[in-house]
Amino acid sequence: LARDKILSDAMLGYLQFTNGVGANGERWLYGNTTYPLTLPPRELNERWQNALNDGRLDGFVSGPGAAASPIPENASGVESYSGRQSSLAAALTGSASLRPGQFSDDIPALREILQRTGMLHPGG
Repeated sequence: LARDKILSDAMLGYLQFTNGVGANGERWLYGNTTYPLTLPPRELNERWQNALNDGRLDGFVSGPGAAASPIPENASGVESYSGRQSSLAAALTGSASLRPGQFSDDIPALREILQRTGMLHPGG
């Protein structure tokens, strides 16, 4: 039963992602924050359940019935994102711990990483 719950949760996430990636993929994949987990549309959930009940789950997952919009291929976006991430990681040079009142040259790079991932808001 626990396995079924985990697999069902994973399938709901897959359906939600594949359903919204066409409209939101650029923001989800290359944006500053992660994409929100929400339920997929009811119709898509019903198609999944019908395919499961009819023994057509393999065709549903691999065919166009589940994901009408594939992940957009955006080489320039991937290269840009990868370049930003690697340049930020390369900017981190320190290995010592900081005490209150001390400053590290890594702070600006860490601040940018935290802002980009949505863990720190600009000006915070």
